[in-house]
Amino acid sequence: MKSHVHRFAQDERLAFLYQIKVTLTHSHKTRE
Repeated sequence: MKSHVHRFAQDERLAFLYQIKVTLTHSHKTRE
């Protein structure tokens, strides 16, 4: 159970970082 929660938290963090990456990439393309 504990490992499952840890994995979920890791996925949440990865999804958050991915969202930031996409946003930065999009804004960079828009700036160009």
